Amino acid sequence: GKFKKLSLMVIAQKSSLDAISHLRSAFDQYDILNNGEITKPEFKKALANYNYTNKELNAIFDAIDVDESGLIHYTEVCFIKLGILPTKLTS
Repeated sequence: GKFKKLSLMVIAQKSSLDAISHLRSAFDQYDILNNGEITKPEFKKALANYNYTNKELNAIFDAIDVDESGLIHYTEVCFIKLGILPTKLTS
């Protein structure tokens, strides 16, 4: 969709190959099911040692889940890492 195309263009223009590789490795570390998506349970498990409340974790997850799919995709993480906070986009 539009979101994925836009995010890939921004990533290509603003990031070095090393930065992209590091971000992908970090994402893959939390993608427990290795399916290219981070579920809310995976997200909560990854942040379990940081003493966030369940309400805080839900709010953080929902803020990252820009396309409101109930999943965090790599492209959504890239936008956050690049300091770009997109508004909710439609495909």
